Order: sequence, then structure tokens, then C-alpha cells
Amino acid sequence: MGTSGPPPRIATDDGASAAALPQLGQRHRTKDIVCDVIPAQEYSLIFSNQSDVICLVLGSLETTTSYDGGRARPIRFGALTMAWHPAGGQVAVKGHDVRGGFVAFTYPDGYHDRMLGDRRRPEITYSVDNLSSPAVANLVSYAEATVAGPGTVDPMALEWLAGLAYVETLRSLGTLSEHKPPRMVSNRDISRAIDYIEGQIGSDLSHTELAGLVGVPVATLARSFKLATGQSLHQFVLARRIAQARRMMEAADANLADIAYACGFASQQHMTTVFSRHLGTTPARYRAQVGTKGAD
Repeated sequence: MGTSGPPPRIATDDGASAAALPQLGQRHRTKDIVCDVIPAQEYSLIFSNQSDVICLVLGSLETTTSYDGGRARPIRFGALTMAWHPAGGQVAVKGHDVRGGFVAFTYPDGYHDRMLGDRRRPEITYSVDNLSSPAVANLVSYAEATVAGPGTVDPMALEWLAGLAYVETLRSLGTLSEHKPPRMVSNRDISRAIDYIEGQIGSDLSHTELAGLVGVPVATLARSFKLATGQSLHQFVLARRIAQARRMMEAADANLADIAYACGFASQQHMTTVFSRHLGTTPARYRAQVGTKGAD
């Protein structure tokens, strides 16, 4: 049975823009990634993608789909799977029994080299559906909870989720193999990255930006950073943002929205969520505990 509600939404793209799919639902952006969250409703979607696209399927989709101008045919996309749509392809899909929506990541030119410079890019130049594994299922479930749900999306978490989706897609396609020894990251490089994070804590930091600073792929920096500090890049940045916010609450009476902005949080709500998760209290309660007053 199809979903109830409004008639199918139709979106087309003539291929002039490589930024993302035609917009059907909520859209999030980072410096490198466009993320589209398509809700569970009937739709028609036609696009020519000039960039690689990976779709995370949240619930099963019964569709009529054609690729690269070919004959349209029934295709079922299974729940908790992924689909690979490489740059240069054409997709026309009509979802007529939509049990769950999907999350689509669009990757810019050069993303593979910046993210996985020591790994081989997929040679598969056609769309592949229903990529599945326990890791993929867990990743899609995590995406549903963090990206497709209500509330503010952390740009750095979104970027890392897109990277994990890319890595798992390569793994599922059987192309995740090293073809040259990965470059080692020195302690000096790690220190440079840390100094940069602390100096730019109020900005929208990205993994690609930090990796470019020391001249290595994102995966190489992430692996070396975790070994050197015991924390992932994302965990380290969050910890520094929390520490900076605490210092500001203890030393000044700026309102919480201004503190959230100054510390690089996406919003005051995002800062409250992070505080509650990591410190077991809200910023307002923390401020009350340390005896500083200000407008909330």
C-alpha cells in the first residue's frame, strides 16, 4: 500500500548544478558535503548527477526506476541499505510505496583524494543498489537518529557520517584496498592541528580543512590523531568547545546564544544537547552552579 498524504512530489535537475540532488526535503550543508533528507512520502525524482551520490535507505522503497536513460523497471530498495550513484549517471525514480525515507549525500569533485588519498577509487561507473552488511545497517540506523530526526545537526558530525558512508560503500563494492603506503603524521603535525583547532574553535571546522593543513588525506589524519590523543577529531573538537564555553560562562555574563556561537556550536540548542550528554547538566544549570549570571 502507498503512503497517505499529498500527491507525489516531482523534482528534476538538468545537470547544470553538481551541488546536490533536486531538493525534495530538508537540506543540510557543510563546507564539503550536501545532505538531503527525504521524508517517507511518495515522490518522483529525476536527476543527472555530476558528483558522486550515496543514498542511505531508512525504510523499504517500492519504486519504478531507470538508470542512464534505460528502460524503467520495478526496483525494491531494502531498509537499512545503501545505494551508490557515481558521477556521470542519470537516475529517474518514482517511489510509490515508501515505508521510510532516505538520506542522500552528495560529494564534491576531489573528495576521494582528500578523504582517502591512499585508497583506490571505485571503478564501478554505474549505479549499484541494496548494498548491505551489519556495518551498513548500523550506519543507516545512526543516520536516521542523528540526521533525519528533529533538532540541530552538528556540521562536523554530519561530515564524518558522510565519510563513513563513503568508506562503507567502497568496502561493499570491494574496492577499499591500499595501493601505496599511507603517509605517517608526525607529532608536530598533530600539534599544528590542535593549535589550529584551538585558534578557530568558533568557526565551522571541517575534517577536510584540518587534513589539508598538514597535507594528508582525512583518513590518515583521523587514524594518527586518535593514536596520538586517544580521541577522534570530532570528540576532541567537542571537548574543546565545551571547555571554552565553560570558561566563558565562568568569566563573563554574555548570554548563552552568544556563547554558543563564539564556541562553534550550531545553535544554543546544540550546545545544550552537547552539555547534557557530556556533563550531565545544561548550560543554564552550569552557569547557576558557578555563580555567573547572564541572559539565557
